[in-house]
Amino acid sequence: MKLRTAFLILCFAIGVNALAQSKRVKWGQLSWEEINLKAVPFDSGAEAAVLRHSGLLSFRENVNIEFHKRIKILSDKALDRGTVSIPYYSNGGKNFIYNIKAQTLLAGEDGKIECIPLKKKEIFQVSTGKNWSEVRFSFPKVRKGAIIEYKYILSTENYRFLNDWNFQEDIPTLYSRFEALWGNSLGLVYTIVKYGERLKEKYDDSGNRLWELENLPALKDEPNIFAPNDFQEKLEFQLSHYKTSGNYHKATLSSWGELVKEMYNDSKPGPFLKAGAKVRKLAETLRLDSKSDMDKMKLIYSYVQKNYQWNQKYYGIKHSSVSGFLKDKKGTSWEINGLLTGLLQAAGLDCLPLLISTRDHGMPRKIYPIASQFNHVLAYVRINGKEYFLSAVDPLRPYNMLGYLELQSEGFLLDKKNPRWIKIKPQSKKGMRIYSTRIKLDEQIGFEISQKIRLSGYEALWARKILCEKTPEALWGYLVPELETENGEVERGEIAVENQDKLEKAVQLSCTYRTKPEQETNRHYIPPFLWNLYKKNPYTWEKKNLPFELPYDTDYRYISSIEVPEGYEITGVPKNIALEVPGKYAYYAFISHNNGFAHNLSLRVAQKSYLISSKYYPIIRNFYTKIMEHQKGMLVISKKEEQ
Repeated sequence: MKLRTAFLILCFAIGVNALAQSKRVKWGQLSWEEINLKAVPFDSGAEAAVLRHSGLLSFRENVNIEFHKRIKILSDKALDRGTVSIPYYSNGGKNFIYNIKAQTLLAGEDGKIECIPLKKKEIFQVSTGKNWSEVRFSFPKVRKGAIIEYKYILSTENYRFLNDWNFQEDIPTLYSRFEALWGNSLGLVYTIVKYGERLKEKYDDSGNRLWELENLPALKDEPNIFAPNDFQEKLEFQLSHYKTSGNYHKATLSSWGELVKEMYNDSKPGPFLKAGAKVRKLAETLRLDSKSDMDKMKLIYSYVQKNYQWNQKYYGIKHSSVSGFLKDKKGTSWEINGLLTGLLQAAGLDCLPLLISTRDHGMPRKIYPIASQFNHVLAYVRINGKEYFLSAVDPLRPYNMLGYLELQSEGFLLDKKNPRWIKIKPQSKKGMRIYSTRIKLDEQIGFEISQKIRLSGYEALWARKILCEKTPEALWGYLVPELETENGEVERGEIAVENQDKLEKAVQLSCTYRTKPEQETNRHYIPPFLWNLYKKNPYTWEKKNLPFELPYDTDYRYISSIEVPEGYEITGVPKNIALEVPGKYAYYAFISHNNGFAHNLSLRVAQKSYLISSKYYPIIRNFYTKIMEHQKGMLVISKKEEQ
């Protein structure tokens, strides 16, 4: 029996591999592997899976793409997959979908396959808006174990913008292929842009016409990634040349210069992106004539920041006029940072609006001069050759700090004379904590502890947000876990806070403790920094399919000075150690030394906010596991034995 079970498992494993390797997808013809698939080997919890997905690009009078998809329902939770909607850009009937076929395939206990085709009258073409349509249909008799498949042809006159081919979906894909029959009488030549690690590794740029990937995980939201779709395995097609009268011509999209004109002339965003009469009049009331350019920038930033409230929306204009916004004093990021830009211009500063896409909105594509790629705008300022990037939507940020979602690599400058991409170089993209602790042992009263914490950059911003809603004690509780003592009573003094309202300075907190063991002892065991930095590994998920990143660089430093009275000595200290993740993504170091008066300890743990490949995830996770192991070491203070 065991031999037979092992044989079946082996056959199943070989079958799944064969399922991926069998190239052509034939209508209605199921393999043994497809019929018997009960679970996805690399995602046992998947409720459904794409068995095969194929696309064929060809050129006739129009550009045609033939689609064929086959899905297996693995759970009752996935029965809604039986209802399909296919949206497409119909463009007044110039683009259309035809030759639609769909069927449900059910395997009986006797191994026979029941095919239940969808009737034409059960397939609906629906207009969903200006120039947009949708094909809709529902499969009959969908149940757990059913296989549904459908195919159709999309015909389009739009040679410039072909549909992307997405190899990955929100459920696992066992096999996906896309084939392009490039030879065409239309004389069209396309540039292929590949997205995703596996496509880039498998295929070079040497004129491929067939792309295949297999065993692709579901594309889902994962921790520590802002825009998962940026990392989807997919192909993008850009028309690069076309042929007329025997000659090839370079294809051009509407230019970036035209986008600039479009933005300024648009009745909605246009008035908010420049210094109009209302904005110039407002600037006069700020009395900035005698100020330096730097002071003007800071004062205008502070004025907008304190007097106008962000409604937590990025793209879009809420008000029909600038006057309406100035009166309401609440609006979108475009309105607030547009006003900021206009006031800076009115004050005589070199300032222009800079379009960006926030990190959770995704990376903009430079090949497409389309406004909808951008959902936010910054004020770009130059003073004495130095660049500043301003966003006044947060009342707690200093002028030289962007929000972490605004920390994109580039933005597009709305410069009428020289529209261009600008590298975003924020003055700050780090969050830093420095803990300074002095521990003194007194035989009579126990331990006296004084501690100061300095928070700068994004850590200071985080602290200010907490202090706006909660008490200093609550913030201290986040920063300093409950002290680990020898079951003695802990007396804590008041917590002092400095620089809470001085946005350009670090937030500082200080507090004192006193603790005495309940029983006298000749030996004391304490963590070197009074608590373990990590109670659990911050990277808890078992596997990562997507790259990962932090909101900003983190740098935490801990300094302890331990003083012991005569008759005592430090007899145990954790060993010195230095750990580093390859590529300098993360760093950990612990050093101890005795200067004759006190024992000094220093620790640093830092991690970059770089986008890190999922291949590094086990390394990062193991890095923090090693930190936790090291922190099990205790500082031992012992009473000297009498001679």
